[in-house]
Amino acid sequence: MITWITANIGNIVVSLILIAMVTAVIFKMIKDKKNGSSSCKGECKSCKRRKC
Repeated sequence: MITWITANIGNIVVSLILIAMVTAVIFKMIKDKKNGSSSCKGECKSCKRRKC
């Protein structure tokens, strides 16, 4: 087991960093949603999605 970990330590570290970054983004999106902030700024004329 320890030999597998030492052989793959680079992949493990990169994976942990990516998981941490994705988790941080998800929590930021949830926090913004709860605070009433979102990507929509209420300017429907300039909105590319036209869902306003």
